[in-house]
Amino acid sequence: IYTTGLQQAKPSTILVTSASGVVMKTIQINSSSSPLRGRGPIPLDVSSLAAGVYIIKMVSGDKVMSREFVKL
Repeated sequence: IYTTGLQQAKPSTILVTSASGVVMKTIQINSSSSPLRGRGPIPLDVSSLAAGVYIIKMVSGDKVMSREFVKL
C-alpha cells in the first residue's frame, strides 16, 4: 500500500474491511518518523484473510483514500 497523498504529519489508520463491512485488520501509524510512513509501500499481510473482496481505507487527518482488492 502506498500512502502518497496522505497527510504526513498526522496519525494515520489503515483499515481492511470485508465486502460486508466487517473490519478484518487495523494498522495505526502514529508518527511522521514511523518507518511505515512516507517513502515506499507499507507491507500488508493478507494471508490470514479468506478469499473474497476487501476494501482498504486509509485515513490521515481530513484525507481519506479507499481501494478495493480481491484476494484469490
